[in-house]
Amino acid sequence: TSDFDEANQFRFGVALSFLGTENEMAVRALGVTVLPAGLFSKVLQLVFTPPDQPMRVCCNEDKTAFHAATVGPSMISFAPATLSRSDLAAVNKVRKMVSVAVAGEGGG
Repeated sequence: TSDFDEANQFRFGVALSFLGTENEMAVRALGVTVLPAGLFSKVLQLVFTPPDQPMRVCCNEDKTAFHAATVGPSMISFAPATLSRSDLAAVNKVRKMVSVAVAGEGGG
């Protein structure tokens, strides 16, 4: 459930924290804050997961519906919804775009 009233529950906000490094062409991401809770926020957690974090997905037998993802020590459940293969492909495409935007050509 959302802490926002009905008029504002579909709005969202993202705050990224970056820290400069010795290398002027690199930054370190310190954190991501996403509001409110819901499927959109859960997908954003996948988008902004550091690429070095191991990720596993929980799916049905024919691997067409994805119910949850484990990212490092954290579990992200999509319940009551599921994600499709094309949804996950879109997540990966956005992850690559973010990597390229932050790290430059090639995404790191």
